[in-house]
Amino acid sequence: MSKARIDFAGELVVVTPLHVGTGTFRDLPAAAPEGGECPGVAEIVRDVDKAPYLPPTTLKGLLRRLMEDMPDQRDRVNCLFGIIKDDGQGRMGALLMRGARRTHAPPVTQAPYATEPGVFVAARTRIEPAS
Repeated sequence: MSKARIDFAGELVVVTPLHVGTGTFRDLPAAAPEGGECPGVAEIVRDVDKAPYLPPTTLKGLLRRLMEDMPDQRDRVNCLFGIIKDDGQGRMGALLMRGARRTHAPPVTQAPYATEPGVFVAARTRIEPAS
C-alpha cells in the first residue's frame, strides 16, 4: 500500500492582534512610568530571524478544533490529527504541518512601544485568570 503525499501552501492573514506566547516574560523599561515599576511583558514565539512565528502545533490545534465542531467527523479527525490519550497509547495522525513565518507586516505607527515592524505592546491589555 503506497501512501500519497499532498502538499498544500497557503497564506494566513491576521486581521486582529495575535499573541502566541512562549510562557516567559521580560521587563520592558520603555513602558515604565517615570519613577514607577518596570512592567513585564509576555514573550512571543519567534523564528530564527527573530520575527513573530506561528508554530505548527498552534496551526494543527486550530484545524483540529474546527473539525471537531463538524458533525460526524470523529474518524477523520482521529485519522488526520491522531489520538490523544493520557496513558501513552495515543497515535500520531497523518497530517504533518509546518509553521507559519511572517512575510509582511504593515507599519505600526499608532501602537505604543513598537519594537519592530508588526510587533508592539498593547497598553492596558491583560489576561484575566477567570476567563
